[in-house]
Amino acid sequence: MRLKAGCCASMVIGLLAAAGCGEAPAPQRMAKPPEVNDPIVHLEPNAPAPNLLPVGSKLPRLDCDGWLNGEPMLEGPNAPKVLVIDCWATWCPNCQALAPGLVALQQKYRDRGVGFLSVTNAPKGVCEGFVRRHGIRWPAGYGLKEECIEKLQILNPPQSGMGIGNPLAPTIYLATADGIVRGSDAGGRWRHLALREILAELEEDIEEALASTKPTVEIPNAFKN
Repeated sequence: MRLKAGCCASMVIGLLAAAGCGEAPAPQRMAKPPEVNDPIVHLEPNAPAPNLLPVGSKLPRLDCDGWLNGEPMLEGPNAPKVLVIDCWATWCPNCQALAPGLVALQQKYRDRGVGFLSVTNAPKGVCEGFVRRHGIRWPAGYGLKEECIEKLQILNPPQSGMGIGNPLAPTIYLATADGIVRGSDAGGRWRHLALREILAELEEDIEEALASTKPTVEIPNAFKN
């Protein structure tokens, strides 16, 4: 599974303001994210990837009931160059298992112009528990509207038998701060792929996105009207 344009499914992302000053440190590949031990059985590693937003498409506005850790700030000279957006669901145990690895990536890249944000259709109290449990410090949206889930093309297929009654299929999108999709994890958690594989490929694609993204003076906020 590669997070790039050649992938059969395209991908999404998130945020945190973070353009650091001075010269960026040399990239160091994270060999083993902490606390990620793949406790979940990989049921269908060869399942087809969901039909996600294609690379080059525009992300819809993230319409949530509210945000924890502040709303996403995606404009101005200090806006992130690359966004990682984690769309997670309460029914998905792999979302819980992957969270420590995402936190480790955010800490690694926060001073290199990479922002993280997460969204869920769960209510505020459930999102608060998730944020507190995993020490998440980036903007976390709760109550993601089903219309937005449809626009993000992350609907959970009823025939999958997973997360019955919950329309959200867990997905990670990678994008530039202007809201243009650069790739996704192709529904890796939904497909029960190895968590280390998801994190390693996400890190590799973050590096590629940083290498190809030129600094801008001001970036419009893609998630506001």
